[in-house]
Amino acid sequence: MWFTRVCADPPGRMPQETKRRVRDATRRWVRAVVARRLAVPGEALRWERDDEGKPFVVTGGRIVHLSYSHSDGVAGLALSEAAPVGMDVERVRERTHLEALAHGCLSADEFAQWRRRPERTGPEGFCRLWTRKEAVLKAWGSGVPALLDQVGTALGPYAARAHGGTPVRIARLPPELGPAADWTVYDVPAPRGHLAAVAVHAAGARLRLARTPPSTTEHDHTERSSPDVAHR
Repeated sequence: MWFTRVCADPPGRMPQETKRRVRDATRRWVRAVVARRLAVPGEALRWERDDEGKPFVVTGGRIVHLSYSHSDGVAGLALSEAAPVGMDVERVRERTHLEALAHGCLSADEFAQWRRRPERTGPEGFCRLWTRKEAVLKAWGSGVPALLDQVGTALGPYAARAHGGTPVRIARLPPELGPAADWTVYDVPAPRGHLAAVAVHAAGARLRLARTPPSTTEHDHTERSSPDVAHR
């Protein structure tokens, strides 16, 4: 998994033109990282979408699933050759009517946990739960808002670590997504002020972090892989 800063503008509301530039810059960055990671020229990659509209890349007989996200100028990318993957990155920020928003998109158990844990109540706790939900639904191939409260995880200690982590406990999934045991979700380290999560539609997907020196476009580089992904 990779992160980069695609916009130097301060966080907050962006003009439409800036949003367009961020989207375009994110797509260029994603294509460059995928080509570099797979060690093939960009023109050798065939970009496709499945029936759910989820992107994947084909090269030399290999199918690589991918998911990317951006929030307030920070972009993230996740790749998996083993199974569909979804990722989400969000800036932690104050929200108007946060409790009403949480009540509408958290599961009943999540909302109860969020309310009774003062140290985790607030924007950060909400953002952590939100990124997990988004990651799962992106891996499945649907961002249907009506399903957000049907994806439930335990609001335990923050699981992201600089050198590894443990999967998040999945408490509930919509029936369409199958058993929770067939999924793996991680909190992952993200640039300062942001939280991120990655979900793989595979049981027992493992987390491994690999650090590379920062470059002009890549501020923080971490790698997540599942059991049958080729490692460096």
